[in-house]
Amino acid sequence: MADKVTNITFEEGIVDSKYMKPVRMLFERNGLTLIWDMAFENDSVSIVLYNTTLKKVMLVKQFRPVVFVRNVLRLPENKGKSLKDVDFTTYDMAIGESIELCAGIVDKPLSLEEIAMEEVLEECGYKVEDLELVKSFVDGVGISGAEHTIFFGTASEEQKVSTGGGNKDEGEFVEVLYLTVDEVKDLLKTIHNTPPSLLFGLSWFLNEKQALYQS
Repeated sequence: MADKVTNITFEEGIVDSKYMKPVRMLFERNGLTLIWDMAFENDSVSIVLYNTTLKKVMLVKQFRPVVFVRNVLRLPENKGKSLKDVDFTTYDMAIGESIELCAGIVDKPLSLEEIAMEEVLEECGYKVEDLELVKSFVDGVGISGAEHTIFFGTASEEQKVSTGGGNKDEGEFVEVLYLTVDEVKDLLKTIHNTPPSLLFGLSWFLNEKQALYQS
């Protein structure tokens, strides 16, 4: 039986979100008065994680409400409809499931590496000690301007201390995926609900860590 989302309502014009702050910027350039709408968000981190015991890349899959809503609105039967005109409860939650790197927002007074380690523990259940910085870049240049930082790390089954799964108190229900290198390559060739950080991170891994996964 397919999982469905129930009791859905939408509130527009929110001003008190803990995750974003809508701002309108007015400025002048070359004699023109311009307007630009922004939504400030927290910076974030993600981790390309390789399991040295299983010889597999560890990813996560979880339901993303905004991906669900936008994908439903893109369906032919909903083209041009407003939010209130669509019965979202009739659609399978799988439409909004995203395959991602283990990731989290920067919302604590810790270093980026420390936050990344906490996310690996919380989402995947592994206690990692050392992470390699891969790259930082601006994520959402048109709206948020938030910075995203990718790390790389390895973990063995000896470092597994829990089942992971995310923070249930915050509504996180994370499924940990274990993919072979060939499955990673197939994932990059197919269309999924995947963020750019996953595509970049996995491509980096395949190019830079051949000695690790081919050993």
